[in-house]
Amino acid sequence: MFYLLRRLKIFFVFNCLVIAFAMAVDLTPLQQMETILAKHTNLDAFLASPQDVDDYYQTLEQYFGKDRINRFQFNAIIDQLKKLKSNVPAIADRLWDTKNLGTTFNVQTNMPTYGRDLKNDQWKYFLNNKSSQLKSSSNRLLSMKEVSQTKELDLLIEKIAARENEITSSVGKASVKRQLDAANFRALRETQEVKEVARYYAYKILSSEKVNDLLGSGDADLILDTVKELRGKTRSFFDLPDISGTILSEIKALLPNHQELLLDKKIFPETMRTLRNGKQVAVGGGGMVKYDFVAAPRRFHGIWKGIPLGECVGGNCKSLESLTPERWATSALKDSHHLMLEKDGSYLGFVEAIPGKVNDKTYASVSFGSPDLRKRIFVSDPITGERISSTLYDQWLRQSISSKPASWEGFVLSNTNDINNAGVLETVRNSHSYGFGKQILKSDAKFVHLDPLVPDIVKFSPKDGYAKNYGGYMITDATTTNAIKSNSLTLLTPIKDSELVQTIEHALTGIDFEHKQKIFTMLEKKRFNSNVMEKVIPTLQQMALDVDNTSRGRAAWILLQKDKADIERLFFKLKTNPGYFLAITDEKSLLNTDVLLTKKLFGQIIKEGPGQLHPDVLQAIRNLKFESLELSALQIDVLSTVDPNFGDPKNRNWIKEIILRESRIGKRTSLVRSAITKIDHLDFGQKIQETIKLEYPYVMTKWDESVSPQMAGEAVTWMKKNPHKITAQTLEIAFGKVPHNNLQVKSQLEELLKLMMTEAKKAETADDVVRNIGAWAYFQKFDLNSFNSFKIALVKGMNAQKNLSLQDSQTIMNAFSEIKNNENYRTLGDAPDFLKKLLLNPDQATRWDAIKFKSQHFEYSFPSYVRAGDKITSLHEPVFAQLANKDYKTLLKSAAQETDSYSWALRDALSTLKIEDPEFSKSLIQALKSPVAKEQELAQKLVYHHLHGIKVNAKLWADASTDLQHLPEALRQTLSQTTNPSVPPIEKFAKLKKGKISCLTRNLIQLFK
Repeated sequence: MFYLLRRLKIFFVFNCLVIAFAMAVDLTPLQQMETILAKHTNLDAFLASPQDVDDYYQTLEQYFGKDRINRFQFNAIIDQLKKLKSNVPAIADRLWDTKNLGTTFNVQTNMPTYGRDLKNDQWKYFLNNKSSQLKSSSNRLLSMKEVSQTKELDLLIEKIAARENEITSSVGKASVKRQLDAANFRALRETQEVKEVARYYAYKILSSEKVNDLLGSGDADLILDTVKELRGKTRSFFDLPDISGTILSEIKALLPNHQELLLDKKIFPETMRTLRNGKQVAVGGGGMVKYDFVAAPRRFHGIWKGIPLGECVGGNCKSLESLTPERWATSALKDSHHLMLEKDGSYLGFVEAIPGKVNDKTYASVSFGSPDLRKRIFVSDPITGERISSTLYDQWLRQSISSKPASWEGFVLSNTNDINNAGVLETVRNSHSYGFGKQILKSDAKFVHLDPLVPDIVKFSPKDGYAKNYGGYMITDATTTNAIKSNSLTLLTPIKDSELVQTIEHALTGIDFEHKQKIFTMLEKKRFNSNVMEKVIPTLQQMALDVDNTSRGRAAWILLQKDKADIERLFFKLKTNPGYFLAITDEKSLLNTDVLLTKKLFGQIIKEGPGQLHPDVLQAIRNLKFESLELSALQIDVLSTVDPNFGDPKNRNWIKEIILRESRIGKRTSLVRSAITKIDHLDFGQKIQETIKLEYPYVMTKWDESVSPQMAGEAVTWMKKNPHKITAQTLEIAFGKVPHNNLQVKSQLEELLKLMMTEAKKAETADDVVRNIGAWAYFQKFDLNSFNSFKIALVKGMNAQKNLSLQDSQTIMNAFSEIKNNENYRTLGDAPDFLKKLLLNPDQATRWDAIKFKSQHFEYSFPSYVRAGDKITSLHEPVFAQLANKDYKTLLKSAAQETDSYSWALRDALSTLKIEDPEFSKSLIQALKSPVAKEQELAQKLVYHHLHGIKVNAKLWADASTDLQHLPEALRQTLSQTTNPSVPPIEKFAKLKKGKISCLTRNLIQLFK
C-alpha cells in the first residue's frame, strides 16, 4: 500500500513539473489552454477540477480579450454542456477528440508589423476630418466641369513650372545661390497656386476607391503601411500627372504621416501582451505581418466561438436565454474543421467547416467568424513575386482547397445572411469564387449532416428566445431555416483567368444564363482585374456599340467611365482589341471627359505605329475631330513622346495624318515648337528636324528663347545618358538658340564636355572621330574652361586610329575643312601620327589637304603655331620631299585655280626641299608666262622658294629670260643674280624680303648655306 501511494505521489509531482515546465515556455494562449486540458484524460475529469476550469477561463479571456468574453457567458455554456452530456453522453468523447480538425497553415503578407492596435472610430473621425478639410479648400476646382477642371489644372501646373525655371535659371555665386534658391522654393510652396493644386490632388488621392479600401480595412498594420507608401511612393501609388517637385512635396505634406500616427496612441495604441507575472508589455513591431490559420488542437476549444462575435444563439445577445448547443456545439461534430485565425498569437476569429451530404457527395458548409477575412492585404504573387493586393478570404480559400480532405468536393455557402456577425459574407459574395461558383442544390435535394449525434443534440437543445427560430437543425450556414427554404448552395471555387474569361463571354452572349446577372453586377462594381478584362473587352465593346440594344452594354460603359486604372493597363492591347478603342473614342466616352487619360491613350497609339494597329482602330482615328476636342495639349505630348523611328516615312506620314491634319497653321507652328522644346527625347528632335525645315521653315525663326535654358538642361540630361549619340546636329538642336553667355547653360556644358573627353579618347572608328570633331568645333562657340582638355582628348583619339581607309581619311579631313577658324590647324598640328597617315594617303587630294594644314602653321607668327609647324616639319620632311617630287606638276596648275591656301601649301613644301628636277623649273617658267593672272602671280611667289633649283638649272632659266621681260624688276634682278655665280644670293634674297625675317625665311636661308 505504501509503495502504491509513493508511486502515485511521484506520478503527481512529475505531471505537475511537466505542466509547470510547459507553462514556463513562451506558449501562445491557445497552446496554454490545450496544456490545461491535456492534464485530464476526459471531459469529466476536467469539469471535476474547479482550479483547472478557472485557469482555462483566465487563459481563454487572455486569448479572446477581456472585453470580448465574461465569466457569465463561459459558465452558461458549461452549464448547458453538463446538461447535454447527461442526455447525450457521447458528446463528451466527441469534444475531447483531437483528430481531423483541419490543417494548420499561414498567410505570409508583404506588410511590415507595427505593433499597434486600432481605435477604428477615432481613425474614421480623423480620416473624414482630413478629407473634409481638403475638399473644402479645393472647392473651386472640384466645382468645375471635368474638361474645364483639367484645363485649369494644366495652366496652374505650367505656371508653377515656369516659376521653378526662373529660380533655377538665376545667376550668382554658388553658395549664395543655393541659399537664395532654397528661400525662393520655400516661398513658392506657400503660394496660392501650389496650395490649391496640392490640396486638390491630396483630396483625390484620399477619396479614391483604392485608397479608401486600404485605409478603411480596419487593420492597423495595413493602414499604417498604406499611409507610409502614400507619402513615400506617391507617384507610383496614385497616378499623378507630370507635376513639379514643388507640388509633389506639398501633396505629401498634406497626406497623413505614418510617423505622426504612430505617436497618436488615441488612434493607434500599442499592442500589449500580459506576462505570467501579470505585467503588461508592448508587443513591438518588426518583421512582416503573418496570419496563422491554426487547427484547434481539441474540439472543446471551438464551443466558445460565438461569444466574441456576439452571436445570439452562440453565447451573447444582451441575455443568454437564446444560447443553444445547436450553435455552440457544431465544433463537436465528427470530422468538422475548426481553424482559429491568429496574428502574433492573438485571436482574430475562426473559420468552421461542417461536412454534409448533397446527393451522395460530401460538401463542407463554411461559416466565417473573423472580420479580418474581409481585409485587403498585400502579398507576393506566387509566380511573378510582384506585390499584389488580395483579401485574407481569398488566401484562406486558396490554401484550404489544396489541404481539404479528399472526400470533400469543396466548401459551400448559402445565399442567406443568417450567420454573418463577422460581416464577411459581402466580401465572399463579391469574389470570383462565389460569383462563378456552381450551384449544387437541385429540386428537393438538401444538405444532410453526416454525424449521427446531430438528432440527439438537436433534441436535447433548449429552444428559447432566438433559438426557436432555428429548431430542428444544427445552426450552420447550410442548415439555417432560411438556407433550407432558399435551397441554394454555391460551391466556392477558385477560378483561373482563362476559365473566368470564357464564363463571362458565355454569360454576356446569352449562352450561360445562370451567371448573367452575377456577371453584370460584378462588372458594374469593377470586380475583375485587368488581366481578365483585356480578354473580354472585345465582347463587352461589341455590346456597348450595339445601337439596337444599348442596355446590354451598360456594364461595359460603367467600366470604361469609372475604372481608369484598368483602362490604362489595357492601352498596350489596342492593336488586338479594336472594339475597345472604338468604344473609348465614342462621343460619350473618356475623350470628352478626361484629357489627361486621352493623352496617354494617344501616346500609346503613336508608339504602336500604324502597321501594328487594327484597321478598325485606324479608321476610328481618322474619324476623330481633334479641333472639336480642343486637345492641343494632347497633340504636343504625342509629338514629344513619339517613337524614335519617327524619321521613317511611314511614321512621318502617320504623325502628320493624326496630329497635323486638321490643325490650323498657327496652332501647327505652336505644336511643333512646343514639342521640340521637350528635348529630353532628342532622338525625336533629330528626326523631326528635316520635316520642320521642309514644312515649317518659319518655326525655327520664331523660337521661344525664354524656354531655351530649360530645354538645354533637359538636353544635357539626355546626352549624359547617351554620350555616343552626341553630334554637332544634336548640340545645335539643343543649344542653337541659347545665349552663349548664359551661366546655367555654360555650367551644364562644362559637365557635358568632361563626359565627352572619355568618349573622345576611346574613339574606335573614323565616324567616332568625325562626331567628336563636330562636337568639339561646336563647343568653341562657348568660352568653356574644359575646352583645351577636350582638344587633348580628341588628339589622343585621332593618334590612336589604325588602318584608316581612303574614305575614312577623306571623311575626317572634310570634317576639319568645315571648321571655319584657325583652331583646326592647331589641332592637326598636335596630332602628328594622325597627320602622317594622311600625308601617306594614296589619294592626292587628301595628301595635299594635309600639306595645306601643315603650311598654315608657318604663316602665323604666334609661337604655338610655329612650334607646331616646326614639329611637323622635323618629323615629316622626308614625307614632304616625296610628296613634292611626285605631285608638284599637278598641284602647280591646280593651286593657281584654287584658294590662296593652296599656294601656301605648295610654297611651304618647296621651301623645305631642294627640288633640282629641271621639269619643275620648266613648269614654273611656263606658269610665269601664263596669261592667267592668278597662275602667274602664284608662279612669281614660288620663284623665291625655288632659288636653289634655279641655280642648279641656271642655263634653262637664262635661255628663258628673254620671254620673262614682263616680270617685275625686282624679280628679274633676283633671277639674274641667282643664275650668275658671282652674285651672293643670300644677301640679295635678304634685301628682297625687306624688314622682319620670318621663320620661313630663316629656313630658306639655311638651305642655301
